[in-house]
Amino acid sequence: MNDEILRCFIAIAEENDIGKAATRLGLSTSHILFQLQQLEDELGLALFTCGSSCILLTAAGKTFLPHAHTLALEFKSIMQLGSPAPVDSGQPVSAEAPPCRCVVATASQTDI
Repeated sequence: MNDEILRCFIAIAEENDIGKAATRLGLSTSHILFQLQQLEDELGLALFTCGSSCILLTAAGKTFLPHAHTLALEFKSIMQLGSPAPVDSGQPVSAEAPPCRCVVATASQTDI
C-alpha cells in the first residue's frame, strides 16, 4: 500500500466516478483502475460496486474510508520528515550538510 493507492481510493469514494477521480488526480482512468485493483487485492476486499450511473462504496469500502484518510495523512507527515525545516535567517537554505567538526583519534592519541 502506498500514498498514490490511497489517494486514488479516496478520490473515487468522494467523486463516485472513476473518470472524475482520474481528472482530479491528473491520472488516466486505466491507472486509477489498476491502483484500485491492487488495493482490493492487497486487502482481500471489494471496496466498490457499480451503481446505475456511478461507482459506490461497499460496506467494506465505507469502513475503510476513514482509515484511508488517516493513512494518507500519516504518509504525508512521514514524507515531510525528509523536508528541510524552514530557516528564517534571511540567508538562502543550503542542501549541503555542514562540515563535520568531530576529531578522529589517531593511533598516537589512543596509545596507553
